[in-house]
Amino acid sequence: MVSVRTFLAVAVAKGWELHQMDVHNAFLHGYLNEEVYMKLPSGFASSHPGKVCRLRKSLYGLRQAPRMWFSKLAATLNAYGFIQSKANYSLIVYQNGGIFITVLVYAVDLVVAGNSGDAIHKFKNYLSSAFSMKDLGVLKYFLGIEFARNSTGLVLSQRKYTLDILAEYGLLGSKPAATPLKQNHNMSAIKGECMADPEKYRRLVGKLIYLTITRLELSYSCHIFAQFMHNPLRAHYEEALRVLRYLKNNPGQETRSESNYTYSRCAATLYFDFPPIPKSLQPLLTSLQSPLPTNGGDLPKTMASTAERKSKVLVIGALEYIGKFMAIASVKLGHPTLVLLPSFHSADPDDNLIIQSFIQQGVTLFKGDIYNHARLVQAISAVDVVISTVGCQKVMDQTRIIAAIQEAGNIRRFIPYEAGINVPYVAGISVNRYDVLQHPQTGFEEYVQMRQLIEQSGVPHTYVVWNFCAGNFLGHSVNRQSQLSVPLKLPLLGDGNTKVVFTAEKDIGFYTILAADDPRTLNKSLYIRPPENIISLNELLSLWERKVNRKFVRSYCSEERILKCFQEANPRGKTAFAIIHAAFIRGVQTNFEIDPSIGVEASQLYPHINYTTLSEFLDRFIPN
Repeated sequence: MVSVRTFLAVAVAKGWELHQMDVHNAFLHGYLNEEVYMKLPSGFASSHPGKVCRLRKSLYGLRQAPRMWFSKLAATLNAYGFIQSKANYSLIVYQNGGIFITVLVYAVDLVVAGNSGDAIHKFKNYLSSAFSMKDLGVLKYFLGIEFARNSTGLVLSQRKYTLDILAEYGLLGSKPAATPLKQNHNMSAIKGECMADPEKYRRLVGKLIYLTITRLELSYSCHIFAQFMHNPLRAHYEEALRVLRYLKNNPGQETRSESNYTYSRCAATLYFDFPPIPKSLQPLLTSLQSPLPTNGGDLPKTMASTAERKSKVLVIGALEYIGKFMAIASVKLGHPTLVLLPSFHSADPDDNLIIQSFIQQGVTLFKGDIYNHARLVQAISAVDVVISTVGCQKVMDQTRIIAAIQEAGNIRRFIPYEAGINVPYVAGISVNRYDVLQHPQTGFEEYVQMRQLIEQSGVPHTYVVWNFCAGNFLGHSVNRQSQLSVPLKLPLLGDGNTKVVFTAEKDIGFYTILAADDPRTLNKSLYIRPPENIISLNELLSLWERKVNRKFVRSYCSEERILKCFQEANPRGKTAFAIIHAAFIRGVQTNFEIDPSIGVEASQLYPHINYTTLSEFLDRFIPN
């Protein structure tokens, strides 16, 4: 990485252009110097069954393949006039008169820098004539680092790499830590059980060390953890996980390489709480003198416009109940996120608080609504994914969104609002039979019609079936009643034994955003049914009784009573009672196996997400 950072620093300081290229099937280009023989692949026949093939060119899987490919590339560059650096063979330099071009090679990725745009273009054409190349344009993403160029220099961020690590260790939903290490940690004095698999610790520390490219504040922590590589304790591993929870605070912090940089020498900070480091060994560090970012870790505008590794997401209806969870989850998973708002100031104080939280999280506010077609098309044209959370009263108004998506022509996924219900099952009909079955007074005619229009339009889509929102269904009365009222205010519908699903709202957001980029959910339904959150109301009340060590009288609401309420309700009430009847009487949330041709289950698709269990959710309501 020293060569990479020096290469980039010099390029920025001299104002060179930075481009990136990728080679298709690179390892197939190399010619073999050794004699390598291979059996005939299955399916090929030969008139000489005792003979084998001699390979002239390398194949993927051969140990010689990377070396042969690099030899071929070096020979091609040498023929153009390039000379390999003796200090680093992956750095290759071309100089002819006033033209200067450098190429940095990493496997099949090439970064090209030079002082002449025409010369770089000519060189790229030469490479394309020699190999099957993909021109990726200006440098955006290389070795897990995102790049964004502006007039003052180059911005480096490892946001995606950080989020990938958090996802790998299941900490995307964890509580953030304020600092990488505890104050006065005294790591050398920790005693405890050795790790059964020390490689797990070493891999984690290795990932953290790589993050120090842009996160200089982790240098001391990595220095400490590296001293226990030979025999790490379980406690050391737990402390290293704390660093990941610290990164959760600000995964997108950047560092800048400025065009007018200067070098400085500075002594390393002394940490008196770690005795094994003698003062005589305190090193001197060379660093680029550049201020640390203070923008809260959000991608700057230059990076938002150039970093293409994450889909851009538009949330329509972000002030509706589930909308805010979608927007925040999108930002936390590293997506450039827009929300469409009719105004940036609301008469409702609660809405103003949500808008302020969007700004603090780095969400981009876009003024407009679904009734302003021109603004709607403009917003949709700027993103890749559209998520609608417009609410029950505007279900059919989503036709305006579909029309705008068709006009924009760039959307890779549309997630419509369906209140989290499984429309075909709740409406009492079968999938793909919308045209022949009637929908008598269930209140779901609009949802059914909306699905028809989406599928007829050909817009790529995903339906999200999240079932019951735990906070809305179980926690809604907490603000108005005593804490103990949460389960007591729930009537035991039917016989109380039908299994239903409760999902925490933040988990709905995370699962939805993950599905928006996933080809496995394209034109399918994503069923959010976390195994530990599938429960009957009788089991729910028993769970609560165990938590508060009390017994409660159980009251039941029969099916006849529910149906009577349905008949007497207004249209909106009919929808609510239809959902209740479908879930608690007919059991439509859990009484079927998911057909893989039309749907997938979220917790199986994304096992790295540590969802909130129902037991954990109820814990927040237990009196202290």
